[in-house]
Parts: sequence; C-alpha cells; structure tokens
Amino acid sequence: MHSIAGLMKQVVMVLSTAALCGCAYRVALKDDRGLEAVVKEATTPIPFQVSKENKLPEGFQCFEPMAFLLTAGLIPAHCVETYEVTAPGIEAESTYKVTTMRGWVTFFLMPLPEWHAGLGRNPEAEIKRMANSRN
Repeated sequence: MHSIAGLMKQVVMVLSTAALCGCAYRVALKDDRGLEAVVKEATTPIPFQVSKENKLPEGFQCFEPMAFLLTAGLIPAHCVETYEVTAPGIEAESTYKVTTMRGWVTFFLMPLPEWHAGLGRNPEAEIKRMANSRN
C-alpha cells in the first residue's frame, strides 16, 4: 500500500512539472495594410523590418502568474506581443500577433496546426519568413 501511494505522488509530481513547463506559441497575421499586395508582386524576397509595438507583453497572468502557480498550471498564463512589419521604401505595413500560452492548456493546443511547442525564441525571424511566404 505504501509503494502505491509513493508511485501516485511521483505521477502527480511529474504531471504538475510537465504542466508548469509546458509552453506553446503561435504567430498570426493581425492586420494587413497593403503589404500582402506588395509581396505578391515582388520577384525577390523583400528585406522586412520587424519592430515590437508593445514594450511589455499583454495578457492574462503574464507578469503575475500567481493563479498559474497556485493551480499548478490549471489556470494558464497567456501573453500576447504585437509586431509591426515594414519594408524600406514601401508605405504598406502589416501587424503580427505572437501568442504564448503556458500550463495544461498547451497539451491541447500543440496538436493544432497554428501552434508550436516552446516559447518562440525568435519571433522576428518567423514573422519575416511568414511575410515573405505570402506571395
């Protein structure tokens, strides 16, 4: 009986650790203000400039993840960062949104096609790749 209780404690500890460490992110086009038409007409990749619009990420439990920690990831931490994409000499621009989720919800998000495992360490490079692939 004692070994079953010890095993259950270990299972709970592993699941809680996985939930607290589980992260998923996605990069999505928020607003296209003419840049897609420019990309479609271009014959070579455009040297985009990506700049972060918001200084600090927005979202629920992003900076003060008290509920996230107290519930062992049951209440997720949700962060949103906004990036503006421009190209030199072109007045058109686009806005991309990078959403990051942490907690149990990531186990359900990761199988979806738009979501990726991890924190998205280099969103600027992924945004440039996505912007150039729209042609």
